[in-house]
Amino acid sequence: MSCAPSYKFEGKERDSETQNDDFGARYYSWRVGRWLSADWSAVPAPVPYANLTNPQTLNLYAMVRDNPETFADLDGHRDLGALIACGPDGGACSGINSTPITESEIEAAAVAAAAAAAAQTAQTASAQPQTAESLATQVPSAVKSAIMSSVNASNAPSGADTTGGFHEESGVAGTTAAGALVVSPDKPGPYGNPDTSDHLSTTHKAVNQSERDSIANVTVMWHVHPSGQTATHNWKQGPSVADRRAAVTGPINIVVGARNRTVYFYNGGNMNLHMSLKQFMGTE
Repeated sequence: MSCAPSYKFEGKERDSETQNDDFGARYYSWRVGRWLSADWSAVPAPVPYANLTNPQTLNLYAMVRDNPETFADLDGHRDLGALIACGPDGGACSGINSTPITESEIEAAAVAAAAAAAAQTAQTASAQPQTAESLATQVPSAVKSAIMSSVNASNAPSGADTTGGFHEESGVAGTTAAGALVVSPDKPGPYGNPDTSDHLSTTHKAVNQSERDSIANVTVMWHVHPSGQTATHNWKQGPSVADRRAAVTGPINIVVGARNRTVYFYNGGNMNLHMSLKQFMGTE
């Protein structure tokens, strides 16, 4: 297959002004034989797409293991294109005499590719006007299940809360450096009485701290405002002033009213989006 005159090295388009080749993720200079910027990944990593058992993958400026005659670069990420395109035996590399690639390398590259695609999807979604429905679709089903478990736990006895409904439950979810989802609930919060206090707090202490420590990118933070009420007082169900002050920029911040069964999305500003818990869980 022939390419247009403007398509040069590995079939990538060459910019007429700079004479650099556009690979998508970054530009390659054929004149100096190197990338113009270091490799990167959507998920933070010390050395993106590296296989620590192969030193040739550690150079952030290398073109597919410094072997572009053997491997093909598809998108400007050093090894990602070659790993996914070629497969472990090189059989999928049409016209390329590839050397074997391990299954672990392919798995790592696939995880990185999925994370990059998810990050791109999230970035595109964030550019659109946010709604409760659009935010809910960004919360993975495993995280929704954990939030539902927190609501049930807040309604159940815990410590000094002998009846349930008078303590908060909370948690954090995010991804590891490799892009794997981690859902990390907190230990139950302390007992409180709405007759004497208008605010409860969470412990912010993970049930499994090592699991929490593995989160490199926090995507969702949630806590439950309890359902308990006395003859004269009950707990506020939506986000409080304190909640908004403590809201973290970046993750989706969620409060669930256990009594009115409502999910609230909030930030440090004036976001006021909510939906029923049934809608959020996809059961309505």
